[in-house]
Amino acid sequence: MEKDIGYYLKRIGIAIILFAAVLAVVVKTWMTGALDRYVYGFNTISIEAKGNRWIQSSSSVELEPGSIVKLVVRNRDKGIHHNIVIPSKEIESDVIEYGGMVGIGFEVPESGVFEYYCSFHPPMKSSFEVIKQAK
Repeated sequence: MEKDIGYYLKRIGIAIILFAAVLAVVVKTWMTGALDRYVYGFNTISIEAKGNRWIQSSSSVELEPGSIVKLVVRNRDKGIHHNIVIPSKEIESDVIEYGGMVGIGFEVPESGVFEYYCSFHPPMKSSFEVIKQAK
């Protein structure tokens, strides 16, 4: 049984729509991160909880030792509560409701990788890296 041109056009249309949706999410995440960096400073990483996973504006930030790193954490999961825990800094945020945001700042004495997770959803883990800024 041979498929007609309409079958293939429909499949191409679906692929284009899916590509556009993924592109929109990537651009939105990048724009949110760019806006947060403009508003809160270039030592800021935007983190969103969406689909029970973490989405970051950047996986690293360059800072001088002793600087403050800022995290702007948003909950985009409708009907689901999240928080953020950074064990190495002994930080645990309050509950972040849907649409809510929390800001966290802490000093980074040296370069390193900082892991974090949601205590309500322990498999929801990620990390970011602080890189020593070149002078």
